[in-house]
Amino acid sequence: MSTFFKNKLGVTFDGVKTGPLANAGNVDHPMTEQEKQLVQVSIEKIYADFKQRVAEGRKKDTAYVETIAQGRVWTGLKAKNIGLIDAYGGLTTAIAAAAKKPGWIAMK
Repeated sequence: MSTFFKNKLGVTFDGVKTGPLANAGNVDHPMTEQEKQLVQVSIEKIYADFKQRVAEGRKKDTAYVETIAQGRVWTGLKAKNIGLIDAYGGLTTAIAAAAKKPGWIAMK
């Protein structure tokens, strides 16, 4: 990647770091195995949290949620058919629905 920046854009990188992950995420070098593992652990944590929240919100078991989730992205129609959403709508619809729930403050 740094060859691209240097040869195509005339940009080079210099830096000082204080630890092995100090420049993690920078585009001036390929990811190290340690960086890849860190990203993978983060992805797995986010996905586990997502499934837990869906399970709690839908009053379903996390094992069931995994059978329909499987890391996929669903269209609105399919998500409604399998019970992942109650209704279609955007931000305004979501705010209106939340405002009807006890303990939520309506925004105007």
